[in-house]
Amino acid sequence: MCARFEQQIGPAQNQELFLALGVTVTPSATGTDPTIHPTDRALVVAQSGVLLARFGLHWTGRPMVLNARSETLRERPTFSRLLHRGRAIVPLNGFYEKSTLFRGRDTARATLPLLLGAALVDDASDSFVILTQPADEIVSPIHPRMPVLMGPLGATQWLTDGTLVHERIAVEVVPALQPPARTTSARRVVQNPLFEQGRLD
Repeated sequence: MCARFEQQIGPAQNQELFLALGVTVTPSATGTDPTIHPTDRALVVAQSGVLLARFGLHWTGRPMVLNARSETLRERPTFSRLLHRGRAIVPLNGFYEKSTLFRGRDTARATLPLLLGAALVDDASDSFVILTQPADEIVSPIHPRMPVLMGPLGATQWLTDGTLVHERIAVEVVPALQPPARTTSARRVVQNPLFEQGRLD
């Protein structure tokens, strides 16, 4: 489950997005706080273009949904109806998953270049969910699931024809004793841009 993530689009990330998906965004479009919590607005690249949408699908009388299992999208009416026109990409500088190894207190951090995560956008509620997949051998000691991450080709395929490619993205996991506060920017652990793990209680 990915219930919090990092998104900060500066000049370098903007160039990556342009090269990967042919889009350009205003660096300030994602706000001053890079940590995105449920209901916060984040930049997504949808089939209709670049937009800001709220993290977490929410309909009146129903609990908020933050993630959708990629394996069962077509079996769930909530998500299958979004597959035609709601496919999207969420640029991530990082994401969090709660560690199961430290009594729920610690998180873990990993690093790699700007991530392209698969998502579904609901225009009616102006919100989105992040798609998840079983965690690989690097992330699985922290949490059994992780976002569906793609390279430029996979992201383009997802947007254009709905082909969802589970690409292998190498990560380096580093323990982080305390998750960052809402106003704290993520720390880069290595020179490459980052990927982060943690989850809301």
